[in-house]
Amino acid sequence: KLIKILNIETKKHNVLPQTIILEITETALLDTNEQTTHILNSLSSHGFKIALDDFGMGYSSISHLNSYPINIVKLDKSMQSTDGDTEKKKNVLEAVAIMLKLLDFIVVAEGIETEVQLSVCHQLKIDRIQGYLLGKPSPAHILEDKLKAQQ
Repeated sequence: KLIKILNIETKKHNVLPQTIILEITETALLDTNEQTTHILNSLSSHGFKIALDDFGMGYSSISHLNSYPINIVKLDKSMQSTDGDTEKKKNVLEAVAIMLKLLDFIVVAEGIETEVQLSVCHQLKIDRIQGYLLGKPSPAHILEDKLKAQQ
């Protein structure tokens, strides 16, 4: 039913499923069941991209990366270094990012709030970044106005 609704809406608004990224959290995958697997596989087969959010938060399982049709892995902000733990967290972030890139995932670093964190992500060739350094969450109408102003 969900896939039918999504297909109707994408056609109605003239949006290709390949341009839509659906995010699921790791906690949603804790209780592996056939229904979840079927839904995610079906969404993927219709062209929707699947992003695994909060990877590294404490429920991480490498098996999730192989068991589900995941395209994008979003590294939890807890993996970002702060003032006192820069080198150790950087090493963990680097190891996880390298592993994910070797497995052909798009890697997104969440929680980028400082220039140092941004620099580390650039050094590690993280694919995408998000966080307050780049912009705070805002209502849709404000985002729309900003995008129009950039055109």
